Amino acid sequence: MKSLQVVLVAGFIFSLLQIGTCQCDVVRLAAAVHETLSPFTTEMREGLAAVKTEIRDGLAAVKTEMRDGLA
Repeated sequence: MKSLQVVLVAGFIFSLLQIGTCQCDVVRLAAAVHETLSPFTTEMREGLAAVKTEIRDGLAAVKTEMRDGLA
């Protein structure tokens, strides 16, 4: 995850160095940032969904063990 952040920051700084004051450059920069971040955003959502499922399954297992222990 750290390397992803480094790549994103480096890409953003590189993009900032290339833009001028023209509005079309700003629009192109926004489109490039969106295009660059979209796959990572999807990947993060999928990863968070997997973590959420694992936590939910783990809590269900603990709950079952507690019920069995009290029975």
